[in-house]
Amino acid sequence: MALKSMNPVATIIVAFSLLSIPATLGTAGEIDRWWLEPQRMVQTNLREIDATMDLDRYVREIKDFGANVVLFNVGGIVANYPTDLRYHYRNPYM
Repeated sequence: MALKSMNPVATIIVAFSLLSIPATLGTAGEIDRWWLEPQRMVQTNLREIDATMDLDRYVREIKDFGANVVLFNVGGIVANYPTDLRYHYRNPYM
């Protein structure tokens, strides 16, 4: 599938996946076994009004918490991006 025909969000996911491949290689080409280390994950369920949140503060608080994984939603029921699709509700705070 050509990147031109992909959904923009899917294109970003594929790009970040490809960019992360070298990060999995340790010294001398050995595979980094990151999954054997403890992970501290923060999962957020963002509300529509969170589109206006202070991103610098958010990142600072995630770091202060000691998280090394952040999982957050980027769309679905509410479009947090420009869209002209019929019946696709756009976040009014974007």
